[in-house]
Amino acid sequence: MRRVAVVFAVAAVSAGLLTGCGGRRDAPHHDAGGAITCEVKQETRVGIATGNATGVYFALGNSYADQISQATGGKVKATAAETGASVQNIQQLVAGTYQVAFSLADTAADAVLGAGSFDGKKQPVQALSRLYPNYTRWSSARPPASTPSPTCAASGCPPARPSPAPR
Repeated sequence: MRRVAVVFAVAAVSAGLLTGCGGRRDAPHHDAGGAITCEVKQETRVGIATGNATGVYFALGNSYADQISQATGGKVKATAAETGASVQNIQQLVAGTYQVAFSLADTAADAVLGAGSFDGKKQPVQALSRLYPNYTRWSSARPPASTPSPTCAASGCPPARPSPAPR
């Protein structure tokens, strides 16, 4: 009986691994963006609010800045700026410090609704694009009663409830 269970387990794991390696993407690729169709008549500066200099958003912002500058023959001088992340980016975008700002989706939603860190003040911002799916996964050895609220956002989590008395 044990041998049958082992064979079944190996077969199940193998099937899962092979399924993960399958799936062909042989459909023709179409660039939805197309060619740049606007003409830049005068030199312009564009500041991109990103995040911490050691993070992915700063590197991505620098890449976008390079692409913008190259695609416009240098007429648009785009630069990425290191910032304190999503909330600060939205605040400085609204203030006019930057023309483009990266933000996590939950922070952007809070900004539009005037919730969370935006303290009832709806921010006049709009999304240009979704850069990539960004998920936060965490685990805790603490009992569930001591974990933060499930409505915790990257832009600011409510304080954790006090830990229960040791048992």
